[in-house]
Amino acid sequence: MVNLMSLLRGRWPKAFHQHMTGEEVKNRLPPDIWNSYRRISIVRNPFDRIISHYYFERKNQSDFPTFPDWLTANTHELRRNEAILWSGRTLCATHILRYENLLEDTLTLERDIPGLAGLSETLSGLSANTGTRPKGGTGALDLFAGRDDLIGLVKNHCAKELDAFGYMLSNNPNGAVPHEGGGL
Repeated sequence: MVNLMSLLRGRWPKAFHQHMTGEEVKNRLPPDIWNSYRRISIVRNPFDRIISHYYFERKNQSDFPTFPDWLTANTHELRRNEAILWSGRTLCATHILRYENLLEDTLTLERDIPGLAGLSETLSGLSANTGTRPKGGTGALDLFAGRDDLIGLVKNHCAKELDAFGYMLSNNPNGAVPHEGGGL
């Protein structure tokens, strides 16, 4: 049996790895486990996620395309999370944590599932790709300004996420739409 703390420390069972698709996980588990276990996923506003990914990719590179040129050439990156979150039209996760509200959503999950007590503290100590995104002028409204073509790419390729989680192009921190509570 896999223990939660081992997973949080990055020790994955050999049959599983980070960023597996929902279908891959489902196919590796007995149906009774898939159907009875809680499946938790973290989502992020697609507009902000693609900007973050762009800056991560260009880190330590002197000759890198502009954001519009990179996004136009890398539209496949927009669908990166779709297979993780969805199996056809069905959401694979039973609980959703929003990146921009991670602490609040995790605390709500801990209250709902006492066995997860301490998860918020563990997650608060993690840092994912910090320092790769410049401080000014890198918000979603800045980088998508006047670029209806790029906005259309995100809306087209990420329609499920935008619709399911109420995300939109926004000037809020992390390009997120405010919401109450957490989870689904």
